Amino acid sequence: MEKIGAITEVDLDDMDYDGEKRAFTTPCRCGFIVRISEDELDSGTEETACEGCSMNFRILYEIVSGKEDNHEDEEEGRGA
Repeated sequence: MEKIGAITEVDLDDMDYDGEKRAFTTPCRCGFIVRISEDELDSGTEETACEGCSMNFRILYEIVSGKEDNHEDEEEGRGA
């Protein structure tokens, strides 16, 4: 059985973005930097582990597409 460390939730908006690496980062309490790439997020990965300790991070984010936003605007306009 694999030992699972503590899970900390962090909002994607609170993470730093590295445009060159196309990855989001946040510091861990142990001093290491926790990183998750755009590709990982796009593929549905929501958790990543710190390489320096047993801490796991759940990344909180919401996928927003322009098409859905426009559709909601149209529906709101019909009700007015």
